[in-house]
Order: sequence, then C-alpha cells, then structure tokens
Amino acid sequence: MSNELDNLTESVQRLLGLQQAQTFSPEDITADAMGRLLATRGDVSRLQRIWDPAAEAGPNLVAGWDDGEHRPVLHALRRVLDASMVVQRRNDGRPKSFLPFAPEFVGAERVSTIYRDLGRSVVEGLWGRPGQEELRTEVKHRLETWGGRHPLGLLLAPMCPTKEPPEDGAPSRLKEVIAADAQLRGWVDNVVTEDWNAWLRASESLSVDEQIETMTGLIGLHLHTCLMRRLGRGRDQTVPACYFVAVDASGVDPACARAAYNCFGFWRERAGSALQFAAEQAIEKLAGQEPEFRRALDEGTWQAARYWATAKIQGGRRAARATEEFRQSFQNSIDERASETAPAKEDVLELAVAALVNAFDTPSGVAAKVKDHLRGYGRAAGIVGPEGRGSRKRYQLDERAIGLLARLHAHRDPDRVRSFDDERRSVDALLDDIFDRYGMVITRERESVNTRLDQERGALAPLLRHFPAEQPMRDNRARLDRRLDELRLVRRYSDASAVIYIP
Repeated sequence: MSNELDNLTESVQRLLGLQQAQTFSPEDITADAMGRLLATRGDVSRLQRIWDPAAEAGPNLVAGWDDGEHRPVLHALRRVLDASMVVQRRNDGRPKSFLPFAPEFVGAERVSTIYRDLGRSVVEGLWGRPGQEELRTEVKHRLETWGGRHPLGLLLAPMCPTKEPPEDGAPSRLKEVIAADAQLRGWVDNVVTEDWNAWLRASESLSVDEQIETMTGLIGLHLHTCLMRRLGRGRDQTVPACYFVAVDASGVDPACARAAYNCFGFWRERAGSALQFAAEQAIEKLAGQEPEFRRALDEGTWQAARYWATAKIQGGRRAARATEEFRQSFQNSIDERASETAPAKEDVLELAVAALVNAFDTPSGVAAKVKDHLRGYGRAAGIVGPEGRGSRKRYQLDERAIGLLARLHAHRDPDRVRSFDDERRSVDALLDDIFDRYGMVITRERESVNTRLDQERGALAPLLRHFPAEQPMRDNRARLDRRLDELRLVRRYSDASAVIYIP
C-alpha cells in the first residue's frame, strides 16, 4: 500500500507553472532563452579565468605575457566587464554567468543550477504556442545578430568555444499550465504574441544593450502576469490580474505609495493560498487512492484520525524533514483536541491540511520562493521597486518600464490597441491598453477601466479596498504625464492632448 503524500514543492510549481522555485537573476532568463532558441552555448571557463589573480591568469590568456605591460590592461578589462557584463558571481568573486552579448557567453555547464532552466518558460511557454512559428523565427534571427554587433561580443566570444547544449530535463511547467488553462492560453496566444511582434519593430534601431534590457523587461512583464493569473485562481472564485501601480517620480503621494505596497502584498500572500490549495489536493488525493486514509477521515474518532501520521511525503531522503514535521505537527494537533467530542470529517481534514502546510511553510520554502519569483519578475519589468535590500517593495513604474510600455505602444498595430479612444497613439489609449493587457491601474479616470473594475467588483473586493482615492490617482496620472515629457516619449498638442512619440 502506498502512503505517500504529494510533495508540495513540486505541486505548487506545477500549479503555478514555475520551472524551479529558486532564486534567480532576471538577465539569466534572457540568456537561457537565447541559448535554447539558438541551440548554442559556450565553454566560458577561459573567460572566467580573467578573474584569476593576474599573475596566474595572464600567461594563459595573453600571448607573450609581459607582467609590467599586460597586468594593468587585464585589470582594466576586468573592471569594464564587472560593470557591464557580469550577472552572477561565485563566493570567490569569479563570475557564474554573463549578459548574452553573444550566444557563446551563455554557459553550457550546470545549466539547471545557474540558469534555473528559466529559459524553458520563455521558449516553450511564451513562444511555444502553435501559430507562433513565425514569431520564433523572427526572434531567433534578431538574437543571431547580437554576437556580430556588440564590441565585447566580437572581442571575447572567440575565448568561449561553442559546445553542444545539454539535454533537456523536465518539461516546461509553464507550457503545461498554458495548455491546460483556457484563459491563460488565450492571453498568451493574443497579448504575448502581439507584444513580441511590437517589440521586434520597436527594438530594431536599438543597440544590443538596449535590446537585451527591453527583452528582459518584456519577459519579466509576461512571466509576472502569468504568475499573477495563476495565483488568482481559487477553488471557488478567481481574482483577476489587477493592481494599482504608483509612478516612480519625486513627490509620490503617500496614499499612492501605500496602495501600491498593499497591492503587491496582496499578490505576495496569494502564494500562501496556493500552498493551502495544493495541500488540500494532496490530502484528498491520498484519501481517494487508499481506503485506510479515507476511513481515517470518515470514521469520526480521534484514534482513527491518527492513522494520517503514518503518511510520508514524496521525495525520499530529501523529504525526510518535511515528513517528520508533518507527522509531529499532526500528532500535536490531535493531542490538543483528543479530549474534545468526536471529530467531524472536516475537522480531521483541516488538521491534516494544516500540518502539511506547516511542513512546507518555512523561510526558504516554496511559498517564500514564489514570492521571490513575483518580485524578481516585477523588478525585471521595472514595475516593482524601489531598489535596495531594506526597502519595502511596492508596485511602481520606473523609467525602464515607462520606456518599454511607450515603445511597445508606439509600434503596436493601431487595430491591436485595446482602447475605444479615437486616437490610438494617445496617452489615454495607453492607459486603457496596459490595464486590459496586464491589469495595471494608473488611475480610475478612464471609463473603460472603471467599468471593468465595477464589473469585477465582487472578485476584486480584497484589492479594491487598497486603492487610493480619486485625487491621489489623478495626481498619479499627472506624474506619468510629467515622466513621459521628461523622457521625451510624447508629442504634446495641448494640455489635454498628447500622443506617444518615439523619435
């Protein structure tokens, strides 16, 4: 007889479409996606040797090494690369990963550890739908140009011989979630595809550095929205992807800052709801498979209920701590209530679920990592900040996000702009469009936004109570107008009329 409960780390990852519930660097998502799409990676070990002590590395890197002449040059090169190319470092200071100025800079070793296999979520999830073949081809052609255009790519790529990409591991969880979730599938097929076609046009004249930055931002925005849409799903009611976002500028209204912080907090705490849902499914699954566990739920005695303490958690030795924590927590709960009247079925189920959640709800557990993903995707997109380890994160648009959204809007097919505004390039149309696509709310002055929020008021009630009053939201819109002017992203015809304009 099997007495194993599903491992909630795996269950939550499958539920939310996360490849690995681990910390990551946003730029590495772009690099891993590049390596997978082009099926090209490099041996970066020789490039990493630039960070060895110069006396050791120099003779192996520079022909005719002269310590007095070449050591300062090697140090200067290292400073340049530290500032412009290194993404992750080892404890000894040597780089683990680099910006993908050329495909050879995407390492072929320890892919699942360094890159967390996150490129699979992009290539197989966001770009992997039927009907996206032409899009994948165009993105591939764009990435192929990077190596021949960037000075560091031309200089250093010869140090990184190409290697066969490693064999793929587990299938893309995001791809599986998209295939099974009709609403998410429709969003990817339409919004994501339209966005990447707009990005291809918008980024054509940008430098490689700018293309990497905007690609990373758009990947982060899409993955953030995918995760939010999955976090919003519940057993009885779905919370639509929606949040108030403050515009990052001087003099942010405290009401807007507080609302943006509370909205971000709401979506972070949905990670706990996902863990709870996965635990309920795991208990019900085992009870459905094994009659003894079903009897322990239904018999109506505390003694019978103790049978659940015999359950193990899948994962073998790696799950031993979680198994012990589950058993101890469940037994303690039974002991505390053993003197009470006979339990109802719901009582035993509730205690078993709570004990299973407790076994996985640790500071480094899956729920905490889901929160890291939400924050990391948002930071990549420029919609979560401010920067700084001790700062309280909130939804806020920084300069990168404003620039990305404006560029996409300016290069989008006017018929694809999701607004009833007659001028599809207007700032008003932009406000409608980013709400429809990503759930961003700058202000409730727009009729289309306000109508949708009122229609979804029941499901959105926990979020709407955090939104600021009308005047702070009008001020938030005014800050966006000022930032667009300062970044020279609008052409203004009057105080009330402005269109997105990219020189």
